[in-house]
Amino acid sequence: MAANRGRVAQAPKPQSPSARLAQQAKLEYETLIGSYREANTALRQKLAETEEASAKNQAALEGRVQDLGQTLAQAQQSLAAMQTTITSDQAVMQQALTNQAENFRAAQENRGTEFTAWLKGQGQEFVELAHPHLEAIKAAEVDSAAVLQHIQALGDQTDVAAGQTTGHILAENFKTSAKEELQSGNHAFWTGIALSVAGVGWLVYVAIVAFWERGEFNWTWLSLKLALSLALGGVAAILIRRGQHAQATSRAYKRTELELRAIGPYLSDIEDRKVAEEAKVAFLQRTFGRAWEDHRGSTQAESLDGEHIKKALEAVSTLADKLPKAG
Repeated sequence: MAANRGRVAQAPKPQSPSARLAQQAKLEYETLIGSYREANTALRQKLAETEEASAKNQAALEGRVQDLGQTLAQAQQSLAAMQTTITSDQAVMQQALTNQAENFRAAQENRGTEFTAWLKGQGQEFVELAHPHLEAIKAAEVDSAAVLQHIQALGDQTDVAAGQTTGHILAENFKTSAKEELQSGNHAFWTGIALSVAGVGWLVYVAIVAFWERGEFNWTWLSLKLALSLALGGVAAILIRRGQHAQATSRAYKRTELELRAIGPYLSDIEDRKVAEEAKVAFLQRTFGRAWEDHRGSTQAESLDGEHIKKALEAVSTLADKLPKAG
């Protein structure tokens, strides 16, 4: 019995699930702890290396910072020395500029005073030199003003004389043209009158004397004589018309001549040039251009007279053709 109990005691007891989980958790914990220790050891080693490198870099940086500090100190010392030098030079230059400006101002004042004194002396000297001639200069100025007025008056008189001379020349030309037109008109007019008288006399002779001498009545012969008489009368009418036109033109030329001779002295007394110009324009508008209108009217009248004579001759010729012929 005792032996069986011992066997029973030595036999393994079955594990519960919680015990198994606890054991498994323990194993995993130990495994994690081992891994953590390994990783921690590696990190510590790496951290030690990093600290060592940092210490070296810090030492190097401290050395460089120390060098830079020394360099900066030297630069500050150099800058301070340079500032001192610049300040000193600036003071020297400012003093030099001040002295130069004062010297220049003093020199300018001296030169201005000397120039003013010289100019005043020159003015007094010039006055003393010109004083003897001053009265002569004033008299010459008065004389020159009088001479200038005289020259201007002569210029105005010359303009008036030139205008009057031009008007006189134009008047002489119109006088010559009027004389020629009058002679031509008289010749044409009296020639036409003479032809009219001759035509009337010849017509009377043909109508009375020659008819009784022939003792017979010839219509063809009478028509021919009448046609010739009408042609002669037409020529006489044209000559008379031409003479009247020439006489009218001569009168217009004569009127223009008289106006040209009168307008010169009339305008010479007018001082207002605007009024004189308006009078000239009115004279030009009133005088020139009318002869051409009269000439065109006379030409049209002469053309009408010629057409009437031509028609009269044609009528007489037609009448002569239709009259009975002499046996």
